Amino acid sequence: MRWPELLAAQGSKDVGGVKLPAVGFGTYNTKQGIAMQAVEIALSQGVRHIDTAAAYGNEQDIGKAWRSSGLSRSEIFLSSKLDRQQLGKVVPLPPSVFAHWQSRGK
Repeated sequence: MRWPELLAAQGSKDVGGVKLPAVGFGTYNTKQGIAMQAVEIALSQGVRHIDTAAAYGNEQDIGKAWRSSGLSRSEIFLSSKLDRQQLGKVVPLPPSVFAHWQSRGK
């Protein structure tokens, strides 16, 4: 099975009324420039869920890759993480945003 067919076969999961693609492309520890190229390739291969975080420092590259893809915003699911200080700045959250953060064992 080729990559695009594999992605399609995985389907999506309903998360609070939003269809979340079951397979996502993570961008953790992907440096600027490389992140843009990697996301461009992922989108060209059918990936429609891109995962990032402000702490990764590559959100601008992900935006550039999305714009160069020609895909509309409604075709891509972006997930990101907020640290606890940022979370207080965006509450209440829009309906298509879910919040989660990693516990640091404290």
